Amino acid sequence: MDAEHKFVLLHTEVRWLSREKSLNRVFELREPLQRFLLEKNSDLANELSDENWVLKLAYLSDIFNLLNELSLSLQGKMTTLFKLADQVAAFKHKLKLWDQRVNNRVFDIFQTLAETLKDNGPEQAFSDLVRSHLRVLLQEFKRYFPSAKDF
Repeated sequence: MDAEHKFVLLHTEVRWLSREKSLNRVFELREPLQRFLLEKNSDLANELSDENWVLKLAYLSDIFNLLNELSLSLQGKMTTLFKLADQVAAFKHKLKLWDQRVNNRVFDIFQTLAETLKDNGPEQAFSDLVRSHLRVLLQEFKRYFPSAKDF
Protein backbone atom coordinates (compact mmCIF):
# COMPACT_ATOMS: atom_id res chain seq x y z
CA MET A 1 0.00 0.00 0.00
CA ASP A 2 3.02 2.28 -0.54
CA ALA A 3 3.62 2.62 3.20
CA GLU A 4 7.03 3.06 4.77
CA HIS A 5 6.43 0.10 7.10
CA LYS A 6 5.70 -3.35 5.79
CA PHE A 7 3.76 -4.63 8.82
CA VAL A 8 2.06 -3.54 12.02
CA LEU A 9 3.61 -4.66 15.27
CA LEU A 10 1.33 -7.34 16.69
CA HIS A 11 1.72 -8.77 20.15
CA THR A 12 -0.75 -10.65 22.30
CA GLU A 13 0.62 -8.83 25.32
CA VAL A 14 2.72 -5.79 24.56
CA ARG A 15 4.97 -4.67 27.36
CA TRP A 16 4.18 -1.13 28.37
CA LEU A 17 7.59 0.10 27.22
CA SER A 18 6.98 -1.12 23.69
CA ARG A 19 3.40 0.17 23.59
CA GLU A 20 4.79 3.52 22.53
CA LYS A 21 6.34 1.90 19.47
CA SER A 22 3.11 0.08 18.66
CA LEU A 23 1.07 3.26 19.08
CA ASN A 24 3.52 5.17 16.88
CA ARG A 25 3.29 2.50 14.21
CA VAL A 26 -0.52 2.49 14.22
CA PHE A 27 -0.53 6.28 14.06
CA GLU A 28 1.92 6.32 11.14
CA LEU A 29 -0.06 3.65 9.29
CA ARG A 30 -3.52 5.00 10.07
CA GLU A 31 -4.41 5.83 6.45
CA PRO A 32 -3.28 2.50 4.93
CA LEU A 33 -4.87 0.72 7.89
CA GLN A 34 -8.13 2.54 7.25
CA ARG A 35 -8.09 1.57 3.57
CA PHE A 36 -7.35 -2.05 4.50
CA LEU A 37 -10.10 -2.13 7.11
CA LEU A 38 -12.56 -0.58 4.64
CA GLU A 39 -11.71 -3.30 2.14
CA LYS A 40 -12.46 -5.88 4.84
CA ASN A 41 -15.72 -4.09 5.80
CA SER A 42 -14.50 -3.69 9.38
CA ASP A 43 -16.20 -1.30 11.78
CA LEU A 44 -12.73 -0.33 13.04
CA ALA A 45 -12.23 1.74 9.89
CA ASN A 46 -14.68 4.28 11.29
CA GLU A 47 -12.41 4.88 14.29
CA LEU A 48 -9.50 5.79 12.03
CA SER A 49 -11.60 8.42 10.31
CA ASP A 50 -12.85 9.91 13.58
CA GLU A 51 -10.79 13.05 14.24
CA ASN A 52 -11.24 12.82 18.01
CA TRP A 53 -10.05 9.20 18.06
CA VAL A 54 -6.98 10.09 15.97
CA LEU A 55 -6.17 12.95 18.37
CA LYS A 56 -6.38 10.54 21.31
CA LEU A 57 -4.09 8.11 19.51
CA ALA A 58 -1.58 10.90 18.84
CA TYR A 59 -1.68 11.99 22.49
CA LEU A 60 -1.23 8.43 23.76
CA SER A 61 1.69 7.93 21.40
CA ASP A 62 3.33 11.06 22.80
CA ILE A 63 2.68 10.40 26.48
CA PHE A 64 3.98 6.83 26.22
CA ASN A 65 7.08 8.20 24.49
CA LEU A 66 7.66 10.59 27.40
CA LEU A 67 7.13 7.79 29.92
CA ASN A 68 9.59 5.64 27.95
CA GLU A 69 12.18 8.41 28.13
CA LEU A 70 11.71 8.67 31.90
CA SER A 71 11.96 4.91 32.31
CA LEU A 72 15.19 4.73 30.31
CA SER A 73 16.68 7.60 32.30
CA LEU A 74 16.05 5.64 35.51
CA GLN A 75 18.03 2.65 34.30
CA GLY A 76 21.69 1.95 33.99
CA LYS A 77 24.83 1.70 36.00
CA MET A 78 26.20 4.42 38.22
CA THR A 79 22.79 5.80 39.15
CA THR A 80 22.16 6.88 42.70
CA LEU A 81 18.97 7.05 44.67
CA PHE A 82 19.34 10.83 44.78
CA LYS A 83 19.60 11.08 41.00
CA LEU A 84 16.57 8.83 40.53
CA ALA A 85 14.53 10.82 43.05
CA ASP A 86 15.47 14.05 41.26
CA GLN A 87 14.40 12.66 37.88
CA VAL A 88 11.03 11.50 39.22
CA ALA A 89 10.49 14.83 40.98
CA ALA A 90 11.35 16.67 37.76
CA PHE A 91 8.86 14.55 35.82
CA LYS A 92 6.13 15.30 38.36
CA HIS A 93 6.91 18.99 37.97
CA LYS A 94 6.75 18.64 34.17
CA LEU A 95 3.30 17.07 34.45
CA LYS A 96 2.10 20.18 36.30
CA LEU A 97 3.63 22.45 33.66
CA TRP A 98 2.13 20.43 30.81
CA ASP A 99 -1.28 20.71 32.47
CA GLN A 100 -0.91 24.50 32.55
CA ARG A 101 0.21 24.63 28.92
CA VAL A 102 -2.66 22.42 27.75
CA ASN A 103 -5.01 24.72 29.67
CA ASN A 104 -3.67 27.50 27.40
CA ARG A 105 -4.07 25.15 24.41
CA VAL A 106 -0.32 24.82 23.86
CA PHE A 107 0.52 21.24 22.88
CA ASP A 108 4.13 21.64 21.76
CA ILE A 109 5.52 19.04 24.20
CA PHE A 110 3.32 16.45 22.49
CA GLN A 111 4.96 16.45 19.07
CA THR A 112 2.70 13.98 17.27
CA LEU A 113 -0.39 15.65 18.64
CA ALA A 114 0.91 19.14 17.80
CA GLU A 115 1.58 18.07 14.19
CA THR A 116 -1.91 16.60 13.96
CA LEU A 117 -3.38 19.85 15.29
CA LYS A 118 -1.43 22.13 12.90
CA ASP A 119 -4.46 23.25 10.94
CA ASN A 120 -6.85 23.81 13.82
CA GLY A 121 -6.82 23.59 17.58
CA PRO A 122 -8.68 20.95 19.54
CA GLU A 123 -12.10 21.36 21.00
CA GLN A 124 -12.26 22.34 24.66
CA ALA A 125 -13.52 18.85 25.54
CA PHE A 126 -10.33 17.31 24.17
CA SER A 127 -8.13 19.76 26.10
CA ASP A 128 -10.09 18.91 29.23
CA LEU A 129 -9.58 15.20 28.58
CA VAL A 130 -5.80 15.63 28.24
CA ARG A 131 -5.67 17.80 31.36
CA SER A 132 -7.69 15.23 33.27
CA HIS A 133 -5.31 12.46 32.20
CA LEU A 134 -2.24 14.50 33.14
CA ARG A 135 -3.72 15.14 36.60
CA VAL A 136 -4.49 11.45 37.14
CA LEU A 137 -0.98 10.59 35.99
CA LEU A 138 0.45 13.11 38.46
CA GLN A 139 -1.64 11.65 41.29
CA GLU A 140 -0.39 8.16 40.44
CA PHE A 141 3.21 9.38 40.42
CA LYS A 142 2.65 11.01 43.81
CA ARG A 143 1.18 7.76 45.12
CA TYR A 144 4.02 5.57 43.84
CA PHE A 145 6.82 8.10 44.42
CA PRO A 146 5.83 10.24 47.41
CA SER A 147 8.12 13.08 48.37
CA ALA A 148 8.66 14.31 51.92
CA LYS A 149 6.16 17.15 51.42
CA ASP A 150 3.48 14.68 50.23
CA PHE A 151 3.35 13.03 53.68
